[in-house]
Amino acid sequence: MSAGHHHDHHPHRGPLLASLSALYLIWGSTYLAAAYCLRDLPPFVITGVRFTLAGAGLYAFARLRGAPAPNRAQWMRLTVIGALLIVGGNAGVVWAQKTVASGVVALMIGMMPIWMSLIDWLFAGGAKPTARATLGMACGLCGVGLLLNPFGSSGGREVSWEGFAAVLLATLAWATGSVITRHSKHLPKNGLLSVGAQMFAGGLCVALMALVSGDYTTTRWSAVSSLTVFSMLWLMLAGSIITFVAYNWLLQNTTPAVAGSYAYVNPLIAVLLGWRLNDEPLSLRIVGAGALIIVGVALIILRKRVKRSSSSGANAPLGAPSANART
Repeated sequence: MSAGHHHDHHPHRGPLLASLSALYLIWGSTYLAAAYCLRDLPPFVITGVRFTLAGAGLYAFARLRGAPAPNRAQWMRLTVIGALLIVGGNAGVVWAQKTVASGVVALMIGMMPIWMSLIDWLFAGGAKPTARATLGMACGLCGVGLLLNPFGSSGGREVSWEGFAAVLLATLAWATGSVITRHSKHLPKNGLLSVGAQMFAGGLCVALMALVSGDYTTTRWSAVSSLTVFSMLWLMLAGSIITFVAYNWLLQNTTPAVAGSYAYVNPLIAVLLGWRLNDEPLSLRIVGAGALIIVGVALIILRKRVKRSSSSGANAPLGAPSANART
């Protein structure tokens, strides 16, 4: 069976490396970009503007290339998924970054594959985690426990409890949306159209939340810095559109394990960027916690390669990256 899938031998080395680099570097940098935006803008404004515009752009791009428009039932489903991923996932993460360093947020979101395996098993009839996957989950959870540092004062602004709770809820919403995406039989066939519609619907929900909470009127628009404007454009164009096109290409041209490898590269890049460019703490504890989480995620993701290499990867969670809950 898997022989039929071996356009994997060395799928177009150039595009493969370019797509993976885009996922690693761009998604790794979105946490820092969100931290910069937060200097001038409220979290719901950032998320609402970013995803409404990026989603509309992706959707229009897919439609121009001939993808049929979703029917009403599909729009309903896409809106539910968009709400989980963008409202629950993304907006929650950006909100948490007001009190939690961006690198620490990225490490916690690195746990996403662990939550997805658990939710898939407990609620969606997925396979029971193997001994190796269970070890991976234990590793990851120890890493998050170490980040929280229950035994000492949190040096500087590493983790506040409300920020931690917000990231945890965001990753759970994200993982749930991703599992629903994976099991939905009736989503549009076109991956880009699907993601564009989810982003647009979710972004619109957050934009309305910002409107209701008065965020637009309290923002001092004249004081918004050029760094914030650039960071917003980066989040929209690079962090939402370029990366999703790249991810979609990877799902069709390589194994889910390779496409999903961003999950343990992004937190490292985010921690390093936050430390170098945003004066965030980089203690031995954060490094140790990061190592535990990444080993845990690797144990879970690499286990799947064996089972899935025969599938085309189309069933890998398209919502997953938006690990861009990732910001």
